[in-house]
Amino acid sequence: MVVLMVAALGYAAVELIRPAGRRKDSASARASPAADGAELKAFAEAARASVMASRPQPVEVATIERAADPWAPTPFAVWTPSVATSAVAGAAAERTPDFRYTGFLSHGEIRFAILNGREYRVGDTVKPGDFTVRSIEPDRVTLAAGSGGRQVSIAKEKAELTKEEP
Repeated sequence: MVVLMVAALGYAAVELIRPAGRRKDSASARASPAADGAELKAFAEAARASVMASRPQPVEVATIERAADPWAPTPFAVWTPSVATSAVAGAAAERTPDFRYTGFLSHGEIRFAILNGREYRVGDTVKPGDFTVRSIEPDRVTLAAGSGGRQVSIAKEKAELTKEEP
């Protein structure tokens, strides 16, 4: 991997130093986009071969193989969130702000919940409203109201990922 990075930096340095008229990518010397794609593919294969010759670690080999797979036309996943459910009933539901629990993250003993697009830990105050994060589970967050001790349980929204066809 280091060899590939050094090769890329060296190539970039040479391109910066050469006069603009002598560069391959000048408008007068530019070939068709298909030729550019073939040239890029040849460069990628040469770089891959040089990296593989240096006996990379299994993780590096997996990364190289994954990068060689065909890429999707867009890097963004298309998803549709499902409706989050809440354990609040009756009149209390009208006074509870609309919370969306969309993500869970765990780092060692520390857990984070993504509520309304922001990260929270146990003990943090959630805005809007006067709610405190009481507990965080992968599928549910429990909030406690600052006044009255009322608790609200919010289920994690399930994202449905779909693959775009080219």
